Amino acid sequence: MEITHGGLLHSLLARLEYYKDPVECCLLTFPVAFDGSVTSIFWTLLHAGTLLVPTEDMHRDPLQLGELIFRHQVSHMVLVPSLYEAMLRSVPAASLQSLRVVVSAGESLPVSLVRRHHERLDTAALYNEYGPTEATVWSTVYRTTGTESGGRIPIGKPIASAAIYLLGEELSPVPVGVVGEIVIGGAGLARGYLNLPELTADRFVPNPFMPGTRFYRTGDLGLIRQDGNIEYLGRADSQVKVRGYRIELGEIESALSGLPGVRAAAVVVR
Repeated sequence: MEITHGGLLHSLLARLEYYKDPVECCLLTFPVAFDGSVTSIFWTLLHAGTLLVPTEDMHRDPLQLGELIFRHQVSHMVLVPSLYEAMLRSVPAASLQSLRVVVSAGESLPVSLVRRHHERLDTAALYNEYGPTEATVWSTVYRTTGTESGGRIPIGKPIASAAIYLLGEELSPVPVGVVGEIVIGGAGLARGYLNLPELTADRFVPNPFMPGTRFYRTGDLGLIRQDGNIEYLGRADSQVKVRGYRIELGEIESALSGLPGVRAAAVVVR
């Protein structure tokens, strides 16, 4: 992936514009090589805050992470919902009271987790961010209230540097409440995939609504609600995310089908 310095700059400026609470101490929950680390690292540096980097074994242990939060009085944290779920289940609420901002990213945020957060840690704001690496980490954001109803938590509205489109066949806009592909434009777009011109041409296409620019076809499905927030509905293909990592189920099925004695294979996420 070819991410530009300019794209990162626009992403960070949008973050500073949206989040007003200064980062005093941020817990890095993603490996440094993972795109999610960009948020915690640069967000903290811009506020001259402290970046707390756990050891590799701590990354997988909610209890140890909870101890770090309590000991170092962590104020901000960006993490996948599955890890936060484990933390809220196993770490005493008293150990998390220093948290002021919790950002969920990398996976769909369950309604049950939002309710549990507001029941146990209502002094901290919980945000749901959405955005692929191709758009420099984040493109939309939603602040939860704890009173959401229905089966899904919205991914929110576009950040300052992004333009979001919900498009149907032939890249035509769909009305409010109708399912379409989530397509992203704006200053945060990557140049494309390194040494993969065909894939780049397929996903980064000319933007007919802003001539001379491109947008990125995410392959994600969503709809715009009456309140203007976007709701994520899943993939248009078989790609899934597990702990923030993209996984192509078809590739696994193909590998399994090539094994001796295997006639056919089907892969699902549990």
